[in-house]
Amino acid sequence: LDASGGGNVVPFVYMVHKRVDDFKHAIDSLRNSDFPKESVPLIVSHDGHVPKMVEYVETLKAEFNIIQIFHPHACYDHPKSFPGDDAKLNEGYAGDTYGNPRSSWATCAKHHWTWMMKHVFDELEFDSKITADEMFIMEEDYVVSPSMYETVTQGLYLASKNPNYFGVVLDITDGGVHRERGNQGGQDWYEITFRTGPMAIGRKTWQKIVNAKDEFCHRDEYNWDWSVVWLANKNLIPYKVLAPSIAQVQHIGLDGMHVNNEEATTRAGKRDKAKLQRAAANWHIPQPFHGSGIVHVGGAMKPMPGKPNGGFGHPKDHEHCLSILGPTLLKE
Repeated sequence: LDASGGGNVVPFVYMVHKRVDDFKHAIDSLRNSDFPKESVPLIVSHDGHVPKMVEYVETLKAEFNIIQIFHPHACYDHPKSFPGDDAKLNEGYAGDTYGNPRSSWATCAKHHWTWMMKHVFDELEFDSKITADEMFIMEEDYVVSPSMYETVTQGLYLASKNPNYFGVVLDITDGGVHRERGNQGGQDWYEITFRTGPMAIGRKTWQKIVNAKDEFCHRDEYNWDWSVVWLANKNLIPYKVLAPSIAQVQHIGLDGMHVNNEEATTRAGKRDKAKLQRAAANWHIPQPFHGSGIVHVGGAMKPMPGKPNGGFGHPKDHEHCLSILGPTLLKE
């Protein structure tokens, strides 16, 4: 990518399940942004053949350059067999870190994310006129700013200059937990620690995750993002990311895995959960960002190891995760 966003295009990848109303808001915001909807692929990865979601995405194909993919191991399509709730898998299973039995509620999203990332980076074939070495990844319940594509491409251009960057995140507040940095009129970039998406990364970064698949898959952590944070703590991937001073995405879902379904056992965790819920309940379209190219460094710290949230301790899930990621193709 060059600073003007030329060169490679950056497909937007949405990980969707069944929150159709939230996804409609997400698409409305994308429609009103600078996203080049006729030329740049919009990849929708379905976690199962949810009729209402599939029908809605069909209505978008005349307007957007849609690439529709379906997670073949979706729990929605396999509710009573692996990776869904196969009762036999809890026979003789001592439970996760906290003694909890295996549940598809905890395992399915990480399996979907793992398959989706592998598919879009390593297996998906684009039109011969398209070169896509970076992807922007987010879930179905995020709205975006009017300047979204400009921000993503500029951030990736800046990040490409430093191999110590994992990539770009678009919400410096981590869902409303922290404050924006642009309240004094500045529209600069900040170096922060990766904690969660939405994010934009390139193939080299993705390959580092694949190379660390043993740690990623065996971590008893049902959240894909905290599994990635664990890799950063183990020095297997970079922990630094670039973020615009003004959040360019807004989480709007009240029932997503980062709000009601997130375990919050500590005082700090409960406080952050409450902030996430308040931010999602009072969502708005983010303000535009036209970054100066100035990067404020020194604000990122290596993440602490912390305790896993559990939910991903069964050997069958570990084996499945490893089989998706396949062999290590590139050594850094």
